[in-house]
Amino acid sequence: MRMEQKAARPAFHHPMPMNPMTGSRASASRPARFAFWLAAVLALLNLNHASNLVAGTGLPITVGLALCCAYLCLAARVPARRALGAPGFLIVAALASYFLIGVGVLLLTGEGLHTKDYMLPGHPVLAILVIVASALGASAILQRSEAEPLLNGVMAILTVACIFILMSPWLDPLYSLSDPDLRVAMHGRRAGRFIGFFSSPNYASIVACSATALALSLLFGGGFRMFAAPVVLLCSVAAFLTFTRTGFVVLTALFLFFLGISLSRLRLRRTFGVWPLAVTVLIAGVGILSIANFEYFGEYFVLKESQIDRLNWRHAVANFDESRFSLWSLGLSQIAESPLFGRGITHFHFLESASRCQHPITPCGVHSSYLMLWGEAGILPPSLLLLFIGSMLWSWWKLPKSVATNACAGCTIVFSVACVGVDGVPYFIGPSFLIGVSCAVMARAVRESRGRRPGQTLQAPSASVRTTAGGITPSETG
Repeated sequence: MRMEQKAARPAFHHPMPMNPMTGSRASASRPARFAFWLAAVLALLNLNHASNLVAGTGLPITVGLALCCAYLCLAARVPARRALGAPGFLIVAALASYFLIGVGVLLLTGEGLHTKDYMLPGHPVLAILVIVASALGASAILQRSEAEPLLNGVMAILTVACIFILMSPWLDPLYSLSDPDLRVAMHGRRAGRFIGFFSSPNYASIVACSATALALSLLFGGGFRMFAAPVVLLCSVAAFLTFTRTGFVVLTALFLFFLGISLSRLRLRRTFGVWPLAVTVLIAGVGILSIANFEYFGEYFVLKESQIDRLNWRHAVANFDESRFSLWSLGLSQIAESPLFGRGITHFHFLESASRCQHPITPCGVHSSYLMLWGEAGILPPSLLLLFIGSMLWSWWKLPKSVATNACAGCTIVFSVACVGVDGVPYFIGPSFLIGVSCAVMARAVRESRGRRPGQTLQAPSASVRTTAGGITPSETG
């Protein structure tokens, strides 16, 4: 009898399912799943701007995306706290505070109301809707399946976006120049930079790097995934051909991050540490770039002069001093005038006294999302954004490493590094969708790591239940 009780003991202490909402009310219905994947296609392929390039207007696609997201918010019967988690609420709070404070200051001061891009205040609102809807939809889908199939579907759509980037030379004849603002995109194309259907090379590089992060998480996730290596190669080439220095830095950070994960499995961290080794690899790469003769490679591969300049490390550093650093210095000097509440939304998209970049009329933006948020809406939005990034990476650090958590951390690294050198990243539609999915996947991983709560423990069996070696069965004597 004692042996039977010992055998039955694990049955009482076996963890309950981590997901008590596994019923049909919690899982995504077929229309909700269709709306989620339709929103993914519209957002990740940036079809609203593709329609703008081809037809001169992207409003119908934008309205369609908003309607899909609104339907997801209503159809996905998952609590927002369960789908977003703490990081999701932080990024939503950052965008909401940016919109409310920035628009409030803009209306109070009246400065910047003459801006040409009058639709800019609506971008953070759409980004909030996309983040919440994608998180709710992904969380509802995760009630029925594991995280890896969901990430595979997202990666497949991003891979198609990278194929469009590689097809840029053949897509150029389709573009319309009916809108003067499209000259910004065409300027990058004439410089030999591949951007597909995206509005700028920076945006294209962020999407390509995000696809690379998802593919690397599968490649270094253990097991045999034949498609992972070709996807890594294709997406990395697409990111490289955008010829954005931000993209080069993001790709370097991604490969170092996943190299560190791979080496940590070999127990090298106990001897001399993984990250010092990764830094050594980075220094070696910088040394190679500093001595490489890209003029020779340019003649061999028929590269344009602008492309060679962007590959030349010494020229890139000099150009950084002339462009990014000067813009950041100008932005910081204007932030010092109003550090708490900023100078109003749209102001740092068109910096006063800044040189003209791609457009002969419009001044440059500050080229940093952190400075953009700070300069337009004060210190609160960038602080919340940094808390979001820190909470995502801290959650990844504490959780058991898996394909899903590594993918979320990789997308967070792409997002955080891109925010350093590109303005507007927090409300780009594609990254916003990926943020929502990452928050839902990370929130689920956090719940599973916590196990069952004390209130979910099973009660001791009553006298009418007898124990067996296989578990608990009703007593025959009743």
